[in-house]
Amino acid sequence: MAGAGTLSADAPSQWASHRVWIGMHRFGARRASDGRCRAAIAAGRRPTVRPPPALQASVGESFSSEKRRASEAPAAEEGSGDGEDQGNVRRTSGSMASSSGSEVGLHKSAMALARRGRVGPALRMLYQGIDRYPDNHFFLTSAAVLEGRRGRVARARRLFERAHALKPDSAPTLQAWALLESQNHKVSQAVRLLKMAAAADASHAPVFQLWALLEAQRNNVSGARRLFKKGAEADPKHVPNLHAWASLEMDNGNRQLARKLLERGLKVDPHHAPSCNSLATMEWQAGNYAAARNIFQSGLKSSRRDSDILHCWAMLELRRQNLKVARELFDKTLKLNPKHIHTLVSWGSMEARSGNVERAQELYKKAAQVSPRNTFVQHSLAQFYQQQGDTERAKEIWQRLVELEPGCGVAWHALGMLCVASGDLAEARALYQKGMAVRDPKAALLNCEGLAELELFYGNAGAACRVFRTAAQNYKVSARFLRMWAAAEKRLSNPEEVSRLLEASARRDPQEYRTWLKWALHERGRQNHDIAERCFRRAMEVAPGSPHAYHAYATMKYSLGDTAAAREAFAAGLETAARSGPLITEYALMEWTEGNISKARELFSLGAELRPYLAHPPLLDAWSRLEAQEGNLELSRELEAKYWSILNKGRSEAASTSIVEVVDMGNAGEDNFDGVDSEEGL
Repeated sequence: MAGAGTLSADAPSQWASHRVWIGMHRFGARRASDGRCRAAIAAGRRPTVRPPPALQASVGESFSSEKRRASEAPAAEEGSGDGEDQGNVRRTSGSMASSSGSEVGLHKSAMALARRGRVGPALRMLYQGIDRYPDNHFFLTSAAVLEGRRGRVARARRLFERAHALKPDSAPTLQAWALLESQNHKVSQAVRLLKMAAAADASHAPVFQLWALLEAQRNNVSGARRLFKKGAEADPKHVPNLHAWASLEMDNGNRQLARKLLERGLKVDPHHAPSCNSLATMEWQAGNYAAARNIFQSGLKSSRRDSDILHCWAMLELRRQNLKVARELFDKTLKLNPKHIHTLVSWGSMEARSGNVERAQELYKKAAQVSPRNTFVQHSLAQFYQQQGDTERAKEIWQRLVELEPGCGVAWHALGMLCVASGDLAEARALYQKGMAVRDPKAALLNCEGLAELELFYGNAGAACRVFRTAAQNYKVSARFLRMWAAAEKRLSNPEEVSRLLEASARRDPQEYRTWLKWALHERGRQNHDIAERCFRRAMEVAPGSPHAYHAYATMKYSLGDTAAAREAFAAGLETAARSGPLITEYALMEWTEGNISKARELFSLGAELRPYLAHPPLLDAWSRLEAQEGNLELSRELEAKYWSILNKGRSEAASTSIVEVVDMGNAGEDNFDGVDSEEGL
């Protein structure tokens, strides 16, 4: 599951999207201090937002009509909701002595349904509780939370108003209401509610945590820090508050304080998965891989909670191209939790990129069976179909997503890219603009990227840079975003700005090898060979299993006349990435040029034995030319015929496949460095 923003590998969303689990789902919850409260300002649906009613407004509508409307709504499938919480409703400790056993049992049953993603049946049960026990504000609060999650904002507000009228000093109710308002861009209203919650119960740490996150979203870092500190003073053992505070400090460069806060939280709860993942990721980003693995190992306790830790660990290994280790960790995760959505999708994405299409399809289909209405799963499945050439099927899924959930920014972006592929650029622009309006900052940023790319397609590099610049002022941008911006600046022939942006991208995520590689390629083009070498070496260090850095570095060294260094780099790349056709081809060509014909033949033969989906036609063409030069005309003709057979087959398949490569949010790579350069134009 997603962790805390930049501190977590499988959750690239910004730390301000951190979830704050509200402590009110069990009767009488007063203090959510059991370590299960998480940050929850992340995006889901984007309902039509109406002006908030007065806090003390009375509600005239009867709750029998609320119950009737809920019963008419279709039940949500398991795992419905946004792609992160998957329909889970977490509870905190507490009890209400005045509640009867039947009240407690009914509420508990409703919450159990909600945690399984069956929101419709849960709501029907909660409305029964509202009718039977009209003075119990917990039924009202829980129903309001679920209605808000379904995008029924006005109805949720009415329920919160009634709950607040019954129990004006309930901090969890006010906090949950504030969360609803913050998710619907009513930040000032949310802050007013949080002030009331803090006044009602100054010991309720999650109130200060959510308030701090809202202040940070408004770029009030000092105010956020002050509120996190208040939360820690209110409840020193509230680990989620310490974790969110650490994320703030990490994002502002205070790594030492972030580390202290994470270590402090892990002393309270050594198995708190988000804190464990964040601290391990910090070590990983610093290149301390053994220390990171030790932290992951110490966080495991042979329970279902281990699945989140194992998934994060697997994603970090995947980023280093340690596919075998990642595969083993994914397998362990699913043995613990066969319904771990993010593992099913991430593993499927890895296998698809590795060419294991059948295995990838199995994993994607399993994810869809586990959570058929999950936005994240459906989007990932659509991406898979699109990548396999089934564009119509992918388009159907994305269109259904935006109909069911207009706030699904990734679907707007995908549809926009399909319009670009079909030449309908005006419609693509309109779709991207719809996606830019969603409340999920990561999805909105993705659509900003799409619009900027569209401007580049039109030849408006200046307009594209303005889009990037505006987005950077409004959102906390990713390393990938900065790389794309750098590509736009390159179109404007601003090499210094390109270097600045790539350096910023490397600072944002020091373990992202694409940044180091693209920075190296850029500096190589500027003849800044010392900087290029440093960046190439960093790329090889952070992703030793990727062939691209070895390939580019070796060709640079050879062009500079250092054949020994080039040969060493090619050999190292071949050892760690033996399935790279382009690397083998360049290595063989160098040996041919150096007169080492037998070594060149050995390499060409190795490359020709690659599986069909890894075949690199230029290798056969080069080998054919070598044999012709050496007088082996019959073998040369055989190789040439095989070359044209593969090439023509590829052209035929390409003609039936969309040219669009849909960006996978958090799982897809930018691994297309054939010819060393990438799709981002560097």
